[in-house]
Amino acid sequence: MSKKLASVRAEIRAIDKLQLAQDVYDQKMDEARMLAEALLDAEVRLGELFKQIPKASGGDRRSEDFKNDTGVDFETRSKHQTVESLGFTPKQAERFETLADNPDLVEQVKADARENDDIPTRTAVLNLAKYKREKELAEYRQIDEESALAQKLIKALSKVKQLPDDERSAVLMRNGYPSKFRDIGLEDLAACESKLRMIRTVFERGERK
Repeated sequence: MSKKLASVRAEIRAIDKLQLAQDVYDQKMDEARMLAEALLDAEVRLGELFKQIPKASGGDRRSEDFKNDTGVDFETRSKHQTVESLGFTPKQAERFETLADNPDLVEQVKADARENDDIPTRTAVLNLAKYKREKELAEYRQIDEESALAQKLIKALSKVKQLPDDERSAVLMRNGYPSKFRDIGLEDLAACESKLRMIRTVFERGERK
């Protein structure tokens, strides 16, 4: 199928170069697009089958499913060996599995190609899948960062709430332990006040929404 697709693509380039009739060009473009879509569907199916191959030698339900679907017995083979025995490289199998993991992106690439009078490709799907994965990882990192900052704020506020709330206690604390407080200056207290005011402003703004 890939050879047929390459042939049709060559015909399209020739038609475009010779400026032949638009209907002939459209016919060849539609043919190429249908072949490319069928190729993508086949690669998705291959990815589904490759996902069924266990990394270790067989014995589980997925092993039986794969043997039933393909007729391949791999009881003494690793996944790497099984993939190569089928005529594919592990990298190809990985790409096909990515297609199988992202059927929505496959359909999106097909739809975009139809809309833009283009040919859908595996590369376009893989690029979208990479972007999707990177976006998900960035979101996970942001969630982790927000959680860590929230925990810091909770701990800091719990300690601040334990401080004395009258001037006499503060004076006794300051005079009673001068060695522990000698490195604290007014600028440090001002910085803490500034941060707390900023946090309070953000929280109040959120409550008003």
